[in-house]
Formats: sequence, C-alpha cells, structure tokens
Amino acid sequence: MSLRPLALKVLRCHRVVTVRQLDRLYGIPARVLSGLPRRTVTVTPVHMRRSLWVDATFVALDEDLLNQDSGELTHLVGTAAMQALLDIPLDQWRVLPSWHARGNRPDAEYDHPGGRGLVAVEYDSGTYTRTLVKQKLKDYRDQGYHQTVWGAASALRGKRLKDLGTTTIEVPWWIYEPRNG
Repeated sequence: MSLRPLALKVLRCHRVVTVRQLDRLYGIPARVLSGLPRRTVTVTPVHMRRSLWVDATFVALDEDLLNQDSGELTHLVGTAAMQALLDIPLDQWRVLPSWHARGNRPDAEYDHPGGRGLVAVEYDSGTYTRTLVKQKLKDYRDQGYHQTVWGAASALRGKRLKDLGTTTIEVPWWIYEPRNG
C-alpha cells in the first residue's frame, strides 16, 4: 500500500493523530499529508504535570474534529497510540464516538486475537478518580467485554491503575512531540 492511502486508512480509523505519530508508527512523512487539515496546539499530555508541555500537530480528515478541546484531542491520539502498541490491525480496531456522545462506553474496542470476545480500550491521562475507574471496569464487564486494556499516559498513572486491578500499558504518545517550555 502506498503511503497516501495508508495515511487515509489510519485517519479513517482513528479520526485524529499527530503528524509525528504517522511518521513514527507508520513511516508516513509529513509531506504525504499535504492538503489535510492540521492544527498545532500546546498541550499538557499528563494531567496535573504542569512542567510538561508539548507542541503537537494534529491531523484529521475532517477539520471540525481539530476544533475539539485539547483534552479530547490528546485522548484520541493516546487511544490511537494504544492500537500500535498492542499491534492490533487497523481493520480490527474500532474507535467509538466521543465520550460525551457514548455514555460510559470505552474509547475503542477490538476482537480478542484468541477469539475470546471483545476487548474494551480506555486511555487515561490521569483525570479519572479511583471510583470512576472501578465503575468503568464494572460497566464494561456488564456490557459484555471480555477484557479491558487501560492505557496510562505515565508510569506513575499506570502503577495506580494496576493497583486497581486493571490490565495496563504505558502510552507516552507525546515523547516524540517537540517540548514547549
């Protein structure tokens, strides 16, 4: 597959990614993205870590998606990074509608490679309380998900999530973005 169709496939799957994610995870250089909407935003990817700011250039097929607040954008790219880290094929990964439209549903889902059912995917930059994490885990079990994989923006957050009994991976999607400050 040539790079432009691959870039479009990635964007159809994830809705929003960063230019650097496309390059790092899929080998798609920025020049392939000409004509696609972009927005550069200075974000803090780890909740309450005010010393960490990065300049992320987000890209999407739909410019309206780029007008979301920075928290929603970073949530989408964190979820996208999980797909690559878990090595789930794009055509098996389903991003669910934005959180305010879906109620207490996961960020994404995929079919368990062993055929054991659906896996719920949740990305967390550190904003969820212990109570909310436990509620989400219960809700996902009640909705029939076989497993939940939780992505954490930092090692400390990952440890706290593991302490709550989650299957957790660290997802520092932002480490290749330029630092600001």
